[in-house]
Amino acid sequence: MSINTLSIDDLFDTNDLFESAAHFEASLAEVDTPVAEKIRIRAYSAEYYEWIGQSIPMPEKSPEIKAVELIKASSHGKDCKACDGTGLYRIHKHNKDIPCAKCAGKGYITPIDEARGKAYTARRNAGLPMDASHTDYIH
Repeated sequence: MSINTLSIDDLFDTNDLFESAAHFEASLAEVDTPVAEKIRIRAYSAEYYEWIGQSIPMPEKSPEIKAVELIKASSHGKDCKACDGTGLYRIHKHNKDIPCAKCAGKGYITPIDEARGKAYTARRNAGLPMDASHTDYIH
C-alpha cells in the first residue's frame, strides 16, 4: 500500500486565498454603493408639471353669476307688486315696516306664494279664523 503524503498547500491553493478575499471585498464594495433615492412627485403638483415640461393649466374664468337673480329666474318668480320687490310692507299708521305677506318677505312671488294667497282669500271669504303666519295658508 502506498501512502499519499499531501500537504495542506497541495490540497488548498493558499496563494490564491488572499487574492480571492481581496476580490470578494471589492465585490462587496460595489454592492454597498448608495443607490440614488427615488424621488416621489405628487400628480398634478407644480413639480409634476415641471417634470413633464408643461405649464400648470389654469381654469378659464367663468362669468360672475348673481345667485339671487338665478333663484328668482329658476323659481318662476315675479316681482311682488305689494312691496315693489323690497320684501317689506310699510304700515304708515304705525310708521313701521313689516315683512310682506304676499311674498313672505322675499320680494318676489313664486307659485307657492300664489297658492298661499288663494288659500288666504278662500279662508277669509269663508269666514274662518285668520292667522298672520306665512306658513299657515300653504296649499
